[in-house]
Amino acid sequence: MVNRISFLFLLLTGAAVQAATLTATLDRHESALGEPVTLTLQARDLNLEALDTAPLNAGFEVFSRTLGRSGNEETLTLLLYPRQIGEQRLPSLHAGAMRTRPLGLKVMDFSEQTPHVDFKLSVEPSAPRVNEPARLTLEICDDGSLEWQRPLWPTRQGVLLRALGEEMTEIERDGIPCTAHRYFWAALVTQPGEIMLQPPPLGAGKFGTRLRYPSPTLRYAVAPLPAWLPALVPPGRPVIQSDPVPDVWPLHRPLAWRFMVKGAYSAEGLRALLDMQTRGHPLLRDYPPLIEPVAPEQANDPMSWFRVTLFILPRQAGEWRLPPLRLPWFDVSSGQLASYALPEHKVRIFNPLWRKLGWGLAGLAALLGLAGAIWALHRAWRWRWARRQGLKAIRQAENPAQLVAVVRKFSLRPGQTAAATLGVWLERIQVETRCADLSASIQSLQTLRYGQGGDALQACKAHLLGMLRRASPAGRRP
Repeated sequence: MVNRISFLFLLLTGAAVQAATLTATLDRHESALGEPVTLTLQARDLNLEALDTAPLNAGFEVFSRTLGRSGNEETLTLLLYPRQIGEQRLPSLHAGAMRTRPLGLKVMDFSEQTPHVDFKLSVEPSAPRVNEPARLTLEICDDGSLEWQRPLWPTRQGVLLRALGEEMTEIERDGIPCTAHRYFWAALVTQPGEIMLQPPPLGAGKFGTRLRYPSPTLRYAVAPLPAWLPALVPPGRPVIQSDPVPDVWPLHRPLAWRFMVKGAYSAEGLRALLDMQTRGHPLLRDYPPLIEPVAPEQANDPMSWFRVTLFILPRQAGEWRLPPLRLPWFDVSSGQLASYALPEHKVRIFNPLWRKLGWGLAGLAALLGLAGAIWALHRAWRWRWARRQGLKAIRQAENPAQLVAVVRKFSLRPGQTAAATLGVWLERIQVETRCADLSASIQSLQTLRYGQGGDALQACKAHLLGMLRRASPAGRRP
């Protein structure tokens, strides 16, 4: 009985195995490097979702996989990119107890649709030291028909990569003109020894077709730094550009002391170096240093650029000397520790209250001087206007009586009342004004007043006008 059951089980198992199928086909048997090929696997009564595609990784990049189901049939589509030129062999893939047969693919250097492409990965300097920024360059040469994408490097311990610029130019390689696409990075390695760098596969496009190429590798040695060198001290001489600092500054007002630093410093290391030198200083203790990364003057410069701002808050008036800041660095050529000293500067701190008071007193003095000048001009204008009006009245007098009346009213003081007599007027005019003796003129006017003769009137007026035209207040020039 047991033998019959075992025989029946083996018969059913054999039928199930014979019912399961697995086939693999390629959409083409020839392809150019960079072009995709499609591997299609069809199975019946098998689970392709868990299919292991690791055997393909040696010769191909498995870019994508798409699974479709219809009843007990499954279709798995793999998009593959060849990794090298030549006769490639796709290994067998296993699903359950079934396996595909190996397939062959001829990978050429180029085709009618896809041009030949050269890759070059280099570093400058060729043997940098630990913590020394180097410029990493990826150069891609083609016929100019491809549109490339900058590769994104994966994170790697001990290697810091910072994207710089890119450029495209026409060059000749091996006597053949080509279009060079160059991408630049700043590479900093924190451990000595040999290092290998390889970006991910390089993507390009042409007329909507996605192309992917295997990326080049770069191996170079990273020289160690001396064991005694502090971790904050980088190799290479820095470049410092300091902004002008004012010689005079008001009390209790923050002053920004700015300078640019170019070198192999990190923001944290630079902050630590400055903090050790500024901590506790009476001018710099109120605010921490402000360190801001800035774009370099040259887009492909691997060195770091920082704008450093130190805020100075003076609390006492007087002359202050800014602290002599130093930035240490390691001289690779001599193997010694060196430092860069920022130029010293003196700042005179003044109290703005006293300056404001001085400006106020100067303004008040200026206002008083202006008022005095206006008053002096007003006085000079008043007596000159009064003299002009008096002389005008004398000219307009038509008879001796009118002449006597206007002479008695003549005065260099506006609003002065007329003198009672000519004698009183003569005494007053001699006291108040500076002019020639008018006694003879007044005597002639007295005679003319009681006498006759028109000609004498004109002569008397002319004499008085000539004498009074030069009259001026006592103590002034006429």
